[in-house]
Amino acid sequence: MAPIIAKQASACFDPERALNNWERFFRALPSIDDFLELLATFPRFPATLSTLFGGSQYLTDMVLQAPSMLDWLEVEGRLYASAPRRRWHAIS
Repeated sequence: MAPIIAKQASACFDPERALNNWERFFRALPSIDDFLELLATFPRFPATLSTLFGGSQYLTDMVLQAPSMLDWLEVEGRLYASAPRRRWHAIS
């Protein structure tokens, strides 16, 4: 697992920050088994998290405080999908 994470982190905006945040992420995990299960269902997860961890300390801190936020990363394409119009009306 470490070589994959190192490779993905080295390709992001700030590789050192990405690796530091990966360390924080692993320390915050309640169970490594949960992460391995997620990795089995979403193999692009290391690349996605490396991009997040190396690109935005603010978003990384939010994810580390509330790991359930990672659920929205699991579904391929969710980040690029438009929100339904009725959802925007509810917000305004």
